Amino acid sequence: MDKENSVNVIEQAQPAPDPAVAVSGDGTAAAAPKPRKQSILDAFVSGANKGFKICTTSMLPNLIMAYVVIKILNLTGLLGLIAKVFAPIMAVVGLPGEAATVYFSAVLSGVGAAGVAAGLFEGGVLTAAHAAILYPACALMTGTVQYLGRILGAVDAPSRYYWLCVVINLAVGYLAMLVMNIFV
Repeated sequence: MDKENSVNVIEQAQPAPDPAVAVSGDGTAAAAPKPRKQSILDAFVSGANKGFKICTTSMLPNLIMAYVVIKILNLTGLLGLIAKVFAPIMAVVGLPGEAATVYFSAVLSGVGAAGVAAGLFEGGVLTAAHAAILYPACALMTGTVQYLGRILGAVDAPSRYYWLCVVINLAVGYLAMLVMNIFV
C-alpha cells in the first residue's frame, strides 16, 4: 500500500465530527451550546415589533398619501371631472364616477386604494355597499404595477407584454365589480 492510499484509509476510518461538540482553539472538545428555545411571549413580541415596523414604514405612508390625494383632488375640482368622465362606466357596476379613483389606484397600491376609498367614504361619496362592490376588484388588482417589475422583470419577460397584463387585470377587476353588484 502506498503512502497516498494509507492516508485515505485513515481518513475514512475516523468518525465524522459530532455537530453537538465544539472544538476550541487548543484542540479540546466541549459541548456546543444548545439553541435557546424562544418563549411564546418572546415570539409574539418579536412578531408584533416586525408588524409595527412594516405598518409604520410602508403601509401607513401609502394610506396617508392616498387620503391626502383625494382631498387635493376634491379641493381642486379634479375629482368632479373624474366623476363626470367615468360616471357612465362606473354606473354599470352600481358605483358613482368618483369610485374610478379607487379602482385605478388599486393598480398601483392596495393600501393606497384603501386610503382613497376612506377619503371618499368620509366625504359621503361612497357607501358601505359601494365599498363591498369595490373590494373584490381592489383585492384582485392590488399592486399590479409593483408586481410587474418584481415578477416579470425578474424572469426577463419581454416588456412588450406588460401593458397586456395591466389590461387583463383591469378587466378581471371590472368583472369582479359586475358580479358583486348582483349580490349587493
